[in-house]
Amino acid sequence: MKSSYVIAGVITVAAVGWMASGQFPAGGATGDAAAPVEPGQVTAQQAAPAPAAEADKPFPVRVRSVVAQEHLRELVLYGRTEADRTVQVRVETDGQVAERPVTKGQKVKAGQVLAQLNMDDRAARLQQAEAEVRSRQVAYDAATDLAKKNFRSKVQLVEEEAALAAAKAALRTIRVAIDHTRVRAPFDGVVEDLPVEDGDYLKTGDPVARIMDLDPLVVAAEVSERDINRVHVGGWAQVTLVDGRQAEGTVRYVAKASDNSTRTFRVEIAIDNPDGVWLGGLPDRLDMIIVGQEFVREGQTVQAVPETAPPQTNGKGAHMAVSDS
Repeated sequence: MKSSYVIAGVITVAAVGWMASGQFPAGGATGDAAAPVEPGQVTAQQAAPAPAAEADKPFPVRVRSVVAQEHLRELVLYGRTEADRTVQVRVETDGQVAERPVTKGQKVKAGQVLAQLNMDDRAARLQQAEAEVRSRQVAYDAATDLAKKNFRSKVQLVEEEAALAAAKAALRTIRVAIDHTRVRAPFDGVVEDLPVEDGDYLKTGDPVARIMDLDPLVVAAEVSERDINRVHVGGWAQVTLVDGRQAEGTVRYVAKASDNSTRTFRVEIAIDNPDGVWLGGLPDRLDMIIVGQEFVREGQTVQAVPETAPPQTNGKGAHMAVSDS
């Protein structure tokens, strides 16, 4: 019986010593060959951290010089074309239309006659005023000579001078009245409306024609509160009409206050239109090029990263600013 206890104790001590040694077959307790590693599986040896020497090993770096440049942005708006100015021409004296030498849609020059009123008695009044001036001039000259010889008092000389001045004023008045019988275009433009006919009797203030100036043509659009600080007078813009025609223009006006109802700001772009091929009232699209320097503090520019710079991939690439100072 004692011998069996001794054998059991020896076996137990041997087993404990073997387990403490850590010597196990790679395939398990059966002593089989090591199991194959599946693709993508990381072994204990591979998962172990790299030695300090490999972690500190330098990696390749590419450096490319870049220069400060303007950053362009595009602002797309929608608006309508308008005339640069429009005026309703009205008569400045009463009279009957004797002649209307222009037609609706006709191009006119500044000073060109749009309508001629009858002279009535204005020609006779002109002759009378001219005769009165001649008479008063003779009387004044005679009074001046007599006053030099002390044959006329200074009071009489002043009276003759006043009468001459009144006659000249009356002559100017009738000449202005005659000039008002010719209704003229105030500037170069197009006759958009002509509501009078030969024989119509007009009173002072009645409309004769509506003239539009289409050169330059104005494109008006509304800009939101978010974008208004990006638009400045003198900026470049490209306009595209609904029919596909395009033209370039310049920002000439930016509102200083927003519309109370829409909270938007009016912007006007001027387009050269000497031949009048662009018409008013057409819908259009505005492509405005905005310069990025306007968003940067004064005296600064934008550093642009080239499109060919290596993108970040699996954490192994990055864009960094390098200064040589």
